[in-house]
Amino acid sequence: MTASRRTAYLCLALLTFSSVACLVNMSRSVHDNRQFGGTDLRVRVVGARALMQGINPYTLENQNAPSDRLIDPDRGRYNRCTYPPTLLSFYVPLAGLAYPSQRTLWMILEWAAILVSIGLLASQLNDRVSRCSFLAVAVGLFAGSQFWRLHVERGQYYVFVLLLLSLGIRALRRRESSILAGMCFGLAVCLRPPVICFLLPLWWSRHRKSLASAALTVVCGVLLSLSWGGISYWSDFVSLSRSWETSILDGSFTEVSRREEPREVDGYRPEILAVPAPNLSVASLVHDKLPESLRERPQIPATAIKIAWGVLTVLLLFVWLRPGRGKPRSLDSVLLCGTTLVLLTDYFLPIRISYADILFLIPLALHMPTLLQRQNRPLIGAIVLAFLPSLFPVSGLPWQYWFITTALRSFVTLFVIVRLLLNDTSTSAERDSPADLVT
Repeated sequence: MTASRRTAYLCLALLTFSSVACLVNMSRSVHDNRQFGGTDLRVRVVGARALMQGINPYTLENQNAPSDRLIDPDRGRYNRCTYPPTLLSFYVPLAGLAYPSQRTLWMILEWAAILVSIGLLASQLNDRVSRCSFLAVAVGLFAGSQFWRLHVERGQYYVFVLLLLSLGIRALRRRESSILAGMCFGLAVCLRPPVICFLLPLWWSRHRKSLASAALTVVCGVLLSLSWGGISYWSDFVSLSRSWETSILDGSFTEVSRREEPREVDGYRPEILAVPAPNLSVASLVHDKLPESLRERPQIPATAIKIAWGVLTVLLLFVWLRPGRGKPRSLDSVLLCGTTLVLLTDYFLPIRISYADILFLIPLALHMPTLLQRQNRPLIGAIVLAFLPSLFPVSGLPWQYWFITTALRSFVTLFVIVRLLLNDTSTSAERDSPADLVT
């Protein structure tokens, strides 16, 4: 049997296994949609409905809600609507539907978004081995994983950010000054403002048309959000987000997030998938290490975290652009740097749950030809091993198990991505070559 035929059979076996894992997870999502209410989706639906009725979604109280359609049964002491008005606007078109119908529609849209994103990213890979390897990883270890099931069960939106970035990357790689790419990047920033970090390397590499269209898209999105309630909604959003960050740093998060009235209302079922979801944000990891004096003044560690993020971002950009290279950065390197900055920024926000790992798909796709080079086999092996526990979830295990496996998956993958980014020396004239790929 020839080497090429062995490779073809191996690819077929991997894709078969990955497809089965994906289909099993899809059936779980259908079951979850019937049994659980989508606690995070409920917040955004209520927020979008409040916008439509001219009610401030960040100060809305259950007791003062004019109807059951504006009640968040999972609310604790604080309002849970920590999403910007631009994101809430994204949910307005479907907000008028009955909640159970929205729940089903968003589940379908999330699954469609991840499959389309995988297809878009795979289409950027030029050789069969890289494409097959990425599809096996993406379909099996991502779409078939527990953290993706949690993403869909909770009704999260990270996959739509993934889709927009994937569309923009495809457009930019096909035409390096693409206005369409900038529009996609701008919409991603509207959904999740920290994604603006993605634009920094693009600005440095002078993709002016893409940056201009991204900026114009963001401005239009913000202006649309201002039409709902003016600047006061943005001010209240920032204030509410700070309150949640403070609750994490001073140790009161569990108390203030405890549900007041977990009851069925407006077709919403308050049950949630009972899977531990560790918070890997810097604030969550350090809060119990803080002395009592700093817990009483949480604004000090909050400021220190922001400064640490700024220093780390500047340091990463400096090393990426360190003097002496004398070579222009390739487009892939620019895109990888932007994605890495987005992933890194997530850890410095108040909450970073495992479903954010879905964004690792972008750098893994762009890095796949490099990961398949012989000298990098330990790196891709480490990533696969780190992801395997999420493919075979075991109930009844202690919280520490979930924390360790989640942290290993997240930090191992981030480490590999950063290492490959900083070791990259490709120029704008070079393209990925399959010559050194393992076959």
